Amino acid sequence: MNRFIKWMMRCPLIAKCLFGFPIVLAVGVISAIGSQPKIITFIFGFIMLLFVIFSVDTCYVGPATKAANHLNDTCDYEPLLAVTTEIEGLAKPSPTKQAMEINLALAHICKGDFITAKNIMSRINIDKFSGVAYQVKLVYYNNLAEIEDHLGNKEAADLYFDKLYKMYGDLKPGKQRAALESTVNSALAAYLYRNGDCAEALKIMDALKPNCRCAAVQNACLHARILIALGENDRAREALNFAIANGGKLYVVGEAEKMLASIS
Repeated sequence: MNRFIKWMMRCPLIAKCLFGFPIVLAVGVISAIGSQPKIITFIFGFIMLLFVIFSVDTCYVGPATKAANHLNDTCDYEPLLAVTTEIEGLAKPSPTKQAMEINLALAHICKGDFITAKNIMSRINIDKFSGVAYQVKLVYYNNLAEIEDHLGNKEAADLYFDKLYKMYGDLKPGKQRAALESTVNSALAAYLYRNGDCAEALKIMDALKPNCRCAAVQNACLHARILIALGENDRAREALNFAIANGGKLYVVGEAEKMLASIS
């Protein structure tokens, strides 16, 4: 990560003062020699200071977003793990830090380290902070449901699924709801599969259109589990071969190989 960004994260107050001082100075000069009313000059300066404050607070989101996009496109979680591990130790408590910790837990999920992912998620009190994006909350509950599912805690997994599904149901039709549709439907299929309704789960998975390569690979493994439970081994092999060929560094590649061996 850029050393300058690291410095701003370690010393946010100094960074804000450093960037804010020229703005205060400029406002003072404009106020002294300009023809604009002082209240207009003050408002302009105040808006610029707010921009500086929030820019410094969120300057580390860019590297994490880039790493998350890399994960989605290549199924390589290592850059996201590296960036969020570093950021997580530097950032102060805030909604942005919560988002970073959720991404850190996601990297561990993709690695297959569900115990570490659960420990990270357990220290995030998502409802403590106002201003947490709706989408972040939904992903938070989705990740917790996936963690508990893989750890064999069915009741906890179902509880978190109920929360995310209710949140999704409260969303009005629009771009945000459409962007979350594939994630929520995959979670619904996993919920139905956990609770023995494989036929309904299969209908959802057959119609599912994942929005990135990483999701496609993870969905292929879930699809294969459902197909195997229904005795459709030929289709399951196809899904598993896709996961193995495209899964990159995801832990599900190993799971797909084991499932494929069990039905060969």
